Amino acid sequence: MAGSHAHPVTVAPSSKTRLNPWELTDDDVANQLAALRGEGPPVAGRAESQPLVGLEILREAIRTRSSVRMGVVDGQGNQRQEIFVPLSVTDGRVRVFDPRREVERVVSVHRIMDVEIVEDTPAHG
Repeated sequence: MAGSHAHPVTVAPSSKTRLNPWELTDDDVANQLAALRGEGPPVAGRAESQPLVGLEILREAIRTRSSVRMGVVDGQGNQRQEIFVPLSVTDGRVRVFDPRREVERVVSVHRIMDVEIVEDTPAHG
């Protein structure tokens, strides 16, 4: 191996480059939460990433088996807040347990307006 020439390889991407566009940085999450809460200006040019915050909250709730309060819009455009225990997220749909009705339901992601983890509600299990 004395004759081989090793060339240094730079692995760290620049701060502008993302290896995984679906992985949110702490700044992304903080900016999106501020925009969703109305605490700052909307995130310019990143409107398509706002639903990602809700999906990350749902995934966290699934991992921790936590309940969430979800703002859902029905077919007539009426919004309501409901408590669910999210079970899975796939193909643009969220499978949830509805503890009030004691049934499983499926909610289309495009109908979800906001999501927050509920601390004091016991999860289905």
